[in-house]
Amino acid sequence: MSVITAADSTFQKEVVDASCHRLVAVEFSTKGKVSKRGDQNASARMDAIFDALEEKYAEKVSLIRVEIELDSDLKDSLNPVTSNEYEINHGPTMVFFQGWQKSTGRPCRAANQGADGASAG
Repeated sequence: MSVITAADSTFQKEVVDASCHRLVAVEFSTKGKVSKRGDQNASARMDAIFDALEEKYAEKVSLIRVEIELDSDLKDSLNPVTSNEYEINHGPTMVFFQGWQKSTGRPCRAANQGADGASAG
């Protein structure tokens, strides 16, 4: 396997929903991988580390990459919904997800239960 690349359109499924079943580590990585000096930037170096972690821990953790491209106002043009939702203003940035549904504000195991704890479905 390799690191999965997610976008605004797939983030809910690839990250949030998947976090109900296992730990998900997300690397927000800048699209450009070369610094102004011509060497690898921090995102390029973190990409290599993240790829190596995926090889070693794929059975335990889902590793997902979201590419971002920030303008001078730190607004992302590639995945603006996701980067804004999680307040990403620099790459690389790591965010970990496990067992929480942002849409309901409850842990995954309680997402299908009513206020009294009874199953809603």
